[in-house]
Order: sequence, then structure tokens, then C-alpha cells
Amino acid sequence: YKDGKLTSKEQVKSEVTKQPVDKIVKVGTKEPAPKYVSASQAHSILSGSGMKRSGNTYTLESVHGQAVKVVVGSNHVTSVHHNPTSYISMGAMSKQELIDMLGKEEGTTQYEYGVQVRSEIERAVRAAANAVYGSGTSQANSLYNQIINTGSAYSKSF
Repeated sequence: YKDGKLTSKEQVKSEVTKQPVDKIVKVGTKEPAPKYVSASQAHSILSGSGMKRSGNTYTLESVHGQAVKVVVGSNHVTSVHHNPTSYISMGAMSKQELIDMLGKEEGTTQYEYGVQVRSEIERAVRAAANAVYGSGTSQANSLYNQIINTGSAYSKSF
């Protein structure tokens, strides 16, 4: 440099530190499209869930109607629906509150029934999430949490 201007340049060394790759590895920040399990895998997962099957639709009925509905298309699960009314109402009161209101025997019976209903719904929602993304995957866990923790009706198409 002379007076702040480049007057000449000379390459001192050139070295390849990593061989070039003849493909696009990753461009941008967008995540790849989710990978869904096949329809046959989804049917296998859902058949052991305790949900009732009618054609390609699996449902779990509860006290307040249809709690969970899963539709399997020709390639993968195409939709999941969850009505949280039973799930929320069955966990609305503690065991002690039910005992105080209904007496020890009936309160305990109602509490245990509520625990059973909530457990069945959780099992169905877990099966639905696993039928979409595969058992034990982070996507399935995330979908399960999203569905089960919603305070309103949940519906999603895939």
C-alpha cells in the first residue's frame, strides 16, 4: 500500500484444507421437510393404541364424545384431531376435592376413573404423534406435547 492505495499484491501460499464436495450440502436456514412414517407403519402403531378403527380412521371416544381422531391416507397420516374437553374435565378436581364433595368412596372412585380416562387419551395422542413421525422421535414428542397441552380443540393436516 502507498498512501492508502494498493500498489501490488503477491500470493504467498495456496493450500487445499478440505477436498471439494460435488453437491449442495445445505443452503439457507430452512429446515428440511418433515419425514412421515409410511401408512403401513402408521396403521401398525395405531392398531395397538386402543382406538377404534373404521377403514382408515382411528377414533377414541370418551365421556364428552370423540377425544382423538387420526386419519391415515395412502402414504401417511393425513390428519390428527383432538377435542380436549374430557381430558381437561377429568383433571379439573384433585382427589381430595372429589372426596370432600362426594365422600371418600365415591370421590376415590371418580378420581380413579378420571385418571383412567386421561391415561387413555394420553395413550391415543401419543400413538397419533408416533404414527405421524415415528416412535421416539423428537418431532413425535413435540407434536404430542403440542396436542396434549392445548387448551382448545386441536386439528392439523399433514
